[in-house]
Amino acid sequence: RVLKISRNTEQSETTFNITATISDILSLLDYEIKSKGINLTKNFSNTKECIFGNETDFKMIILNLVQNAINAMPNGGELEIKTNTNKDDILISIKDNGCGIPEKDIQHIFEPFYSTSNFPEKKGTGLGLAIVKDLILKLNAVIDVNSKENQGSTFQIAIPRQKHQKKLVK
Repeated sequence: RVLKISRNTEQSETTFNITATISDILSLLDYEIKSKGINLTKNFSNTKECIFGNETDFKMIILNLVQNAINAMPNGGELEIKTNTNKDDILISIKDNGCGIPEKDIQHIFEPFYSTSNFPEKKGTGLGLAIVKDLILKLNAVIDVNSKENQGSTFQIAIPRQKHQKKLVK
């Protein structure tokens, strides 16, 4: 199923439902989440909110961020996915209580080939968050991270609501 997502990268931009798309990705990762003893909490508000963009790109963003959260909690933990809105944006928050990111590394995590993985079996290429950042920019969105070492991380995405996106796309 992950390969199917990655094969659709040439998909054109469409309007799609945020929470349905996030739920698709979470169902893909359900076994891994449960097998690692991670308690998943979903708190979706405004479940009818849609955005305009490449749905495959959005899936890759969510997949990457959730997998990073899972990898940050090798002995189980709490993972919370929230959606909310304000006047102009749809807000998506992915929060874990895993190993966190050292303060000295925060400013570099979106750089290509930069990896903070402390787990040799999960050593990454350092491309995941660089790709996420690039795909976020394609959505005219922003991403922010708050993290404390040994306490966890929260990644928050703010995507312009559809009426604002169409103005940007023209």
